[in-house]
Amino acid sequence: MLDSVKPFNECIRILLESVQLDPHFVEFYDWSKLLGHEPDNIQIVANEVASRDGKDIHFEGGWHIAYHDDSDFGHDKSLAIKPYAALSANERPILLYAGDGVTDLSSASQTGSTLRQERTW
Repeated sequence: MLDSVKPFNECIRILLESVQLDPHFVEFYDWSKLLGHEPDNIQIVANEVASRDGKDIHFEGGWHIAYHDDSDFGHDKSLAIKPYAALSANERPILLYAGDGVTDLSSASQTGSTLRQERTW
């Protein structure tokens, strides 16, 4: 859907004009900083933007989304979580998933803790 907007800088402009943060996000972010130190071991799993055939991403038809994995979901974050969930209890890190919709249920089911927006699941 997003890669239908050409060129990439136009996609970014549309996103900046359209996306609204949850009204409680800033409060949550400030609270999380109270934990005392900068996290140094948080893995963020995300799709990337890639150029098409050596083109510049800021030109018509010059970019596409490079999905993190090849699942039927386009980006199944649970595939990144499963190796950590399979570790023994003394090796496994704390697994926390933050999601905002039904498409996050697969990933959330792999963790011990889940944050979600009210009225989303």
